[in-house]
Amino acid sequence: MDVSVVISTRNRREGLLTCLAHLEQQSFPAARFEVVIIDAGSTDDTFDLISRYAEGAPVRTRCIRLETGGTPAGRNLGAREAEGRWLLFLDSKLFASPNLIERHVRAQERYGDKVAIVGSVSPHPQMETGSFNRWFMPDPGIDFSEQRPLPYLTWRRANMSLSRQMFLDAGGFDESFQFAQFSDAELAWRLCRQKAQGFYAPKARAYVFVPTSFEQERRRQYAKGYSLHALVQRTGDTTLLERFGVNKKRRCEGLRSLVMPLYIRACTRADEKSRMFGRLYPRILRHDFCMGYTDALCGREPRRGEMDV
Repeated sequence: MDVSVVISTRNRREGLLTCLAHLEQQSFPAARFEVVIIDAGSTDDTFDLISRYAEGAPVRTRCIRLETGGTPAGRNLGAREAEGRWLLFLDSKLFASPNLIERHVRAQERYGDKVAIVGSVSPHPQMETGSFNRWFMPDPGIDFSEQRPLPYLTWRRANMSLSRQMFLDAGGFDESFQFAQFSDAELAWRLCRQKAQGFYAPKARAYVFVPTSFEQERRRQYAKGYSLHALVQRTGDTTLLERFGVNKKRRCEGLRSLVMPLYIRACTRADEKSRMFGRLYPRILRHDFCMGYTDALCGREPRRGEMDV
């Protein structure tokens, strides 16, 4: 078995079936890869549905239930259960292009041992263009250049492949992160200290298809800010505060906090394609990100429900 595709999911049965359908169409031989799905506490019938699917799937597919733990724990369990030489971490919201696995394998063979290959992520061609979708795209300010080692902060856990043994030797994802955000960057930081490198493979393409909501994206940004504090603590990299514009003296911009309820009320009533929404939406998300960071810095429990993305 060359590749084990690891997917940790929760209550995303419909998107997961579409994700699996794309994996059935791979140019890479089906006999040389497997799909390991971790059901991280779904409350719907995801586990039963995927278990039935696996019985007749054209690609070897296994579904394993995780009773406790979030996305990092699910991915670690999937890696331990995997039998492939390489792990390819995907997400139920990402749909693989027909040659995704083949491109990852080619890149792995090209760069040799101790590498992570980061594939590209693009909006799905059938995804309606809207305000929400763009927030799931990679940061446009990041330089993704081929043949140049990537900074650890850009090693995304979704559409990333690496040696299973290297992953296990490094200890996998840190499960103490309360949210999944930045757990990939923390793992990348540890791997870089062990002389591993990350490279970008633009032709290893996955398509994101995530119809979401205003409130879901607010929770995601809050979780991202909350996890930033954990990443800074683990790495000691205080330049991250400047990178993400976190000002320790004015962490949440108190004045803006006073008007934020008005912004939120306006956005909930406005069309997402309107000019007003486009102006206010980034400010609200920025505020939620800062609130998450501040709550973690002050040792407070998260204010919003967990949103693993």
